[in-house]
Amino acid sequence: MGETQKTPHKKLYLQVYDDICKYIASNNLKPGDHLPTEMEMCQKLGVSRTILREAIKSLEITGVIRSRPGIGIIIQSFSTDRFFSCLIDSMYISGDDHLEDDVEQMRKVIELGFSAQAFDTLSQEDISKIESILNDMKHAAEVQIRSKSKIFGLSFAEADARFHQTIFSKIPNKLVLSIINFFWAYDRKFKIKQPSSRHLRITLDKHEKIYNALMEHDKKMFMEAMEYHYSYDYKEKS
Repeated sequence: MGETQKTPHKKLYLQVYDDICKYIASNNLKPGDHLPTEMEMCQKLGVSRTILREAIKSLEITGVIRSRPGIGIIIQSFSTDRFFSCLIDSMYISGDDHLEDDVEQMRKVIELGFSAQAFDTLSQEDISKIESILNDMKHAAEVQIRSKSKIFGLSFAEADARFHQTIFSKIPNKLVLSIINFFWAYDRKFKIKQPSSRHLRITLDKHEKIYNALMEHDKKMFMEAMEYHYSYDYKEKS
């Protein structure tokens, strides 16, 4: 880890951030391993303790390391949780009106792309769990429709999320699972307004088609139901 070289238009602490990541990789450090002390790192990088601590703080936020007083700076196990949490907050603050459509398009590509693999991993126990979640969705929708509330029912949204997360829960790809969880965390933060009772009924119908395909153990039917889930235009029959 040599002295940090200044790069035009890039803040120094971000350069130090990159240098520390390179140091971790080049020294093949694993979760649980320690970085050198602050004093040693300042000397190696040729930066002040203030700059180093800014870089360390950023690395902690993204979940790369953990700083523990009296113990040192420890490499963390890989986790996307903090990264996606920061991403959602950043998207929320940006106020970009196009983000919702962008996220929905990404979700469609990811879920449809892994639907066939997900189908092959589901057991009868998983399908029974999905049935229970679908019943939760129906109950939440009934309550929502009767109350005529304009606020999106959180219990319905949570059940919807659990329905999809359960379908993909067994695929052997942690990153994809994290991305799918990110989509639903985004939904919970951004989708506050419930369009209409009709929207709820259509959503239930789409999920029933998916569940029925699982009950029939019909992969083609399942893939068609998933495609229908994302291709249906709520506005086309208004």
